[in-house]
Amino acid sequence: MVTVCCFLIHLIRRNKFKFKRLLIFSSVVLFILQLIVVNGRFFVTSWDVHILFYSTIEPSSYFSIYPNNVFLEGLIVLVFTNVAKPLCDIFTTIVPVLNNTSANEVNYFIFVILNCVVTTLTCAMLTIIAKKYFGNKIAILSFIFVALFLGLNQWILVPYTDIYTMFFVTFMLFSYVYISNKSLKWFTIVFLTVIGFNLKPYVLFAFISIVLIHIITMNSIKLTKQLFKPLICIIVGFCLSLGLCIAVKNVNNFNVNSEGQFGATHYFMMGLNDESEGCYSADDVAFSRSFKTIDERRSANIDKAIERINQLHFDGLAFLIAKKIQSNFGDGTFMWEKDSDGKFNLMKLGNSQIINTIYDNIAPFSNLLWFIVLFGGVFIFKKSKYDKCLYILCLTLIAQGLFVTIFECGSRHIITYLPYYYLLSMFGWKNYYKWLMSKKCVMKLFVNKLSVT
Repeated sequence: MVTVCCFLIHLIRRNKFKFKRLLIFSSVVLFILQLIVVNGRFFVTSWDVHILFYSTIEPSSYFSIYPNNVFLEGLIVLVFTNVAKPLCDIFTTIVPVLNNTSANEVNYFIFVILNCVVTTLTCAMLTIIAKKYFGNKIAILSFIFVALFLGLNQWILVPYTDIYTMFFVTFMLFSYVYISNKSLKWFTIVFLTVIGFNLKPYVLFAFISIVLIHIITMNSIKLTKQLFKPLICIIVGFCLSLGLCIAVKNVNNFNVNSEGQFGATHYFMMGLNDESEGCYSADDVAFSRSFKTIDERRSANIDKAIERINQLHFDGLAFLIAKKIQSNFGDGTFMWEKDSDGKFNLMKLGNSQIINTIYDNIAPFSNLLWFIVLFGGVFIFKKSKYDKCLYILCLTLIAQGLFVTIFECGSRHIITYLPYYYLLSMFGWKNYYKWLMSKKCVMKLFVNKLSVT
């Protein structure tokens, strides 16, 4: 990785590079590095991921509570049935880390590789967006940072909705910024939104922000005309993506009890749990599961939430919110190994001592990268030509930040929008650089005047 970084910097300094070729080259190198990491550190985790891949609990019970995972489970079943199971012998033969494993591990491995693919594409799309606002050189250099921040983040080893939806929200912003054909643009955005929503509802924050900013910045006279033309494509995109999601969900051979679903009131109640500091609480899950209908559960959740607010009072509530903010934004590992009650690594298959040592001690470096990203966002203070994209980023992250502060918190829940934090930080650092250069110019003029006098 260091050699590649030096090579990129050398080419940029000599102005001997073509953006597309260098981006493709960098993406391929990143993907190869990801495969090396996967081979050296591959493992099977516990919590919800293990339930999805190994069906360790009764499916109807689990998916009635968490219906947002039904679509991902359908994809897992499809890949297992059509790829992992029939090709198990081939995978276990040619992939060293899969030697003497079952079709379940092969299926898990395939989805980890899918993680690598979508994170590499996410890094590439972010670099192309950066090119539009910061130029070729800064964009290529930024690929190095985003590759370390996202591409080689250890969460690529966990095949769950966080990484997949990160790709969808990035693709949505990329489509809005780069696709000039309005019909194709909105078809793509709607299509991605529906599929992303079926993986994790957080995707709606990006969609609503894009739509609102687009409407607000449009010429009111042309509003009707501009919205009418792509309307057919929006409807087609919605119908196709919805049909695809329904078809994938129907692959599953279990029934979902709609009365068992946990609604927003459950997560609001959980967010007020002072003992768990607003994070996941098994006791709260057991409490909500004790009610058989949605109405009973909703009423009990609201009563419990009000009770907790009354117990906390204003100062306790303020302190809880402060702890939740720290929990959401104070961990650059994004709750790595904190979502499983000490059983995060159930089956360790990758045995590279070097890679495992690096990632076992990577927390300080991850926190440093996250601090750089967050600190850059402080400098968003200046109007520029990229206002529309900047407003989308700000509105999305405000909505997402409020959500994880009000409801169940935890830094893992912001993984979906890490690309937006990264882009916002780039805009902020650019503003800081301009401000710094203007101060230097002022100082130079002041020194010159003093020398003349």
